[in-house]
Amino acid sequence: MSVFNRTGEPTQPAFGTDPRKLYRQSPIDTSRDAAHSVTASVLERRVYHVVFGFGSGGATSDDIRGSSYLHGLSYSSVMARLKALKDKGLIVDSGRRRPGRSGRGQAVLVAKPHFNG
Repeated sequence: MSVFNRTGEPTQPAFGTDPRKLYRQSPIDTSRDAAHSVTASVLERRVYHVVFGFGSGGATSDDIRGSSYLHGLSYSSVMARLKALKDKGLIVDSGRRRPGRSGRGQAVLVAKPHFNG
């Protein structure tokens, strides 16, 4: 049984991260407050839909961060959501690499429903 529906959306509540996982073990109060103020489920869903939209061709972190759907989100916000989505198995590293803006290879990430590996 697939955990994804026909549109690629997870069929079970998969988005959202416990705020305690978003800050260091010995956080200063501003870090802890910031983690609790983030609506991780909304941000994760937005990042997931961007990755899903790239289809089986996948996307690098530069591709994802360049999406107009994520305009205004900081580098750290996007990267944290990518890590959470990878940890949950909703997106995967395809094993392919493409050059990023720096010229160095970046992992090509694919939404699980599009992954054939």
